[in-house]
Amino acid sequence: LSLTPFPDNPGQTDWRSVYRDERITAILRVRHSPATVTRWEAGRWQSWRGILGYLQQRGEAALRQHLSERQAGLAAALLLGETSALDQEEWDAYIRTGVVHVLAISGFHLTVLASWVWVLMRVVGWPSRPASLWVVALVLLYTWLTGARPATVRAAAMMCAWCLAWVLRRPPWPANIFALAWLIVILVKPTDPFSIGCQLSFLSVFVLIWAGERWLAPRPPTPWERIRDLGRSPASRALRWCGRKLAHLYLLSLLMTVALAPLLLYWKNVLSPAGVLLGPPVMFTSSLALISGFMTMMAAMLGDWAAHLPGRLTDFALALTSWMVHLVDSWGQGVAYAPAPGIIWLLGFYLILGFVVFAPPRRVVQGLAALLVWALLGLIVAIQPRTSDELRVTFLAVGHGGCTVLETPDGRTLLYDVGSMSGPRVVAQVVAPYLWHRGIRRIDEVFLSHGDMDHFNGLPALLAYFSVGQVSWTSTFADRSTPGVQAVLEAVQRAGITTRVMAAGESYTAGDVQLHVLHPPPQGPIGTENTRSLTLLVQYAGQSVVLTGDLEGIGQEMVQRWPIPPAAVLMAPHHGGKTANASGRTIEGKLVPSPLGQWARPRLVVSCQRLSPTDHLRAAYPTAIIWDTGRCGAITVRVHSTGVTAEAYRTGEKIVVARPELPSVRRATSGTR
Repeated sequence: LSLTPFPDNPGQTDWRSVYRDERITAILRVRHSPATVTRWEAGRWQSWRGILGYLQQRGEAALRQHLSERQAGLAAALLLGETSALDQEEWDAYIRTGVVHVLAISGFHLTVLASWVWVLMRVVGWPSRPASLWVVALVLLYTWLTGARPATVRAAAMMCAWCLAWVLRRPPWPANIFALAWLIVILVKPTDPFSIGCQLSFLSVFVLIWAGERWLAPRPPTPWERIRDLGRSPASRALRWCGRKLAHLYLLSLLMTVALAPLLLYWKNVLSPAGVLLGPPVMFTSSLALISGFMTMMAAMLGDWAAHLPGRLTDFALALTSWMVHLVDSWGQGVAYAPAPGIIWLLGFYLILGFVVFAPPRRVVQGLAALLVWALLGLIVAIQPRTSDELRVTFLAVGHGGCTVLETPDGRTLLYDVGSMSGPRVVAQVVAPYLWHRGIRRIDEVFLSHGDMDHFNGLPALLAYFSVGQVSWTSTFADRSTPGVQAVLEAVQRAGITTRVMAAGESYTAGDVQLHVLHPPPQGPIGTENTRSLTLLVQYAGQSVVLTGDLEGIGQEMVQRWPIPPAAVLMAPHHGGKTANASGRTIEGKLVPSPLGQWARPRLVVSCQRLSPTDHLRAAYPTAIIWDTGRCGAITVRVHSTGVTAEAYRTGEKIVVARPELPSVRRATSGTR
């Protein structure tokens, strides 16, 4: 049992804030074995959450029984909002193609359900008023069953208002219903208007009701067009009608994509133009899957024989949907990632869009021109080169692994390692959000220190998010036959990225920043990959930062043959492990600094590790300050002509590491978030 954690890195999702909005203050984790939980008593029927869980379990069981294993998880997400059984790669494919909204329970699902129930009741002869009340009841039940998410609460409020207006024979005013939905969402959960789901939902409805109805409403045919249409065959008229409807759907899809793109870029750093092409057919097949899926769950209560046919239809519709999504995703050109736009630009865009929607016809062209100019202005600002007067080195908190981001004064971005024992998902969860937070669109070079998975397994995922100019590694990295290394080599080759092999004695420059390779030599040394870990000496403004990777054993002995000035910052090798950072003892038994510490003479030692003890590091580097990413979160070092400073993101600590005129370490005031 633990409190919800603070984010460890800039740009990372603040789960404490997310859980607080859901009124969750602590997390209970049970690992490895369900036998560690003992039920005290049955409480299913004693709370609405228990009843809700029971109904969802029955629905999922019916879907698993009557659908193929591959489509059952997709059906649970589509019909019940249960995404835990959905494969992560499947979910990512829907995100990349811009149609993930069909998996997130929203107004689309409620609209399909309500329309289907309404038509069914009218076909069997139900009067319109009782049918409207039944629609209201079913919409409210489905909203509750799927967890009352902001988008479904909004849609339920609007549909109920429309149905009640029909029952009371009152004219439904869209603006009033729209405002009522806002008020209900705020009353149910006041924090929802600040979430992406709520904002996307209301923006979509705004575009559909006002922009779509105004700009895409069909023009009434002229008398001559009516006469000409009468001369066509019924098949020709039907074909032309379908063509007009299809064109209308694609225009609406384009309008929605353009309107929602800035908001999606602000929240998710993603643009999915493929959604324009894929949206209409996926909406059709997923609507078919929704209707047949509901029929499957209801028919399952009568018996397997009743659910067989709708189950087969649901399976076919979902298989067709998945095939279309993966086909478009395989093209690789349907998605783009970029840093979020500024909040001022975002507000300006939607203010101008609102003006265009409500402006009189003679002002619409002027409004569209203003919108285009505003978009171009944002693009010009975004592509401006990033320059500064300092070297910024950030040790990201990725658990047991490594990813160090170097931002040079001339605007280049270099990465030293990108991997973690937690797997490649660390790129999507930590590395990419941090780079977007910093406004970084391109990575100039990635250095891979050695061939251990926790230092390079995030590179293929990184290539999906960012353009990378060059990848550098040691002489033995590409010779390894492990599946992980081979996957990296294939991903680099597929992306057409230049590679180079680095060896001791070589030096490179990035503007005024100098990078000296201290290890390994062109050949050897014999031993594990750790002994051949790429070691870089980074120098700027008279200060030095030493990056060691997992260097240990004979590799450390060879590095120490290079004379270097005292380092402002040293990366503790091998994640601060005791073997690679061992202190020595004199004949009298007194502790002495580690040989690496005596060689580097660091002022600050940074250990990239999980939360674990660091007492042995204090013994190995007695004159240095010891920080670890497990406790401090991301650690940012700024090297400037006036000195070196360091800041810990999670704890809020700040220190002055070194000054030109005062080599000794001086602590600044530190605070805790």
